[in-house]
Amino acid sequence: MKRCRMNPRVYFNNTDIYFDSEVDIYVNRFHENFDSFMHTHDFLEINYIAEGSGFHYINEEVLPVVSGDIFIIPVGTAHVYRPASTHSSSSLIVYNCVFPADQLLTWCQAIPHPFDGNRMFAQSAQDYYRYHDSQHEAKTVFEQLHKEFLQHRLGYRTLLIMRVIELLILLYRFENDSYAQELPPAAHRLDAVFTYVKKNYHLPLTLEQMAAMVYLSPSHFHRLFKKTTSQTFIEYVQNLRMEESCKLLRTTALTIQDIASNVGYSDMQFFLRLFKKKMGVTPRQYRNKR
Repeated sequence: MKRCRMNPRVYFNNTDIYFDSEVDIYVNRFHENFDSFMHTHDFLEINYIAEGSGFHYINEEVLPVVSGDIFIIPVGTAHVYRPASTHSSSSLIVYNCVFPADQLLTWCQAIPHPFDGNRMFAQSAQDYYRYHDSQHEAKTVFEQLHKEFLQHRLGYRTLLIMRVIELLILLYRFENDSYAQELPPAAHRLDAVFTYVKKNYHLPLTLEQMAAMVYLSPSHFHRLFKKTTSQTFIEYVQNLRMEESCKLLRTTALTIQDIASNVGYSDMQFFLRLFKKKMGVTPRQYRNKR
């Protein structure tokens, strides 16, 4: 993967912002929005998508994310989360757990563990690690981490360290022994795609984004989708948008241009040609007939 070239639009966060003399772990639960900036940092970060859906911008990639997705962000990787849309009903809630890289090595020396911290978090290794918590095991750990961090009860620093180690062991299991079994069979993974597309058909959607969301290569995703639906992914999205367009033509007084925009088409001429091709009549003729 290519590393992001730093520029004025990428902000740098350092350890002084989050850590104090008492504790070197910071945990929060944040409602992501469009006011956040692309940023990088000199500490390690583990993110958990707790609720909602949206997109994760990592260096030069854009990844669709859903509840249960987990990311490890090494030192120096630029990233930011965005909800699926600007609509108030579109939420994206993310747990963040951050800590200094050198502290992890110190903790690992004190507590027996199976993972290679040097490999997993080496800045030169790769830009991120991605997992999916299909059984909600990691979500429980993040909830406990957040609770301990907020309450500051006696011994909370020790418990925070233990929870971080527990989380890393869990991710190690995802990667090495049970991760493949925890993901549902490929055909069933398409259920998440159908749900996501039905809710977000008006947004720009690509085959590559959907394939990444369900951990399949684009070519495998294409073959599986065509076999399952007898349509290509593009055809499926177009048909869904046309179905919604027909519904709006029948039940609302919206202009045809507004309807095109509502279902995801900014090019009015393309929308008119596609509608005529799919429905056999123009949008206006369809509305008049109904």
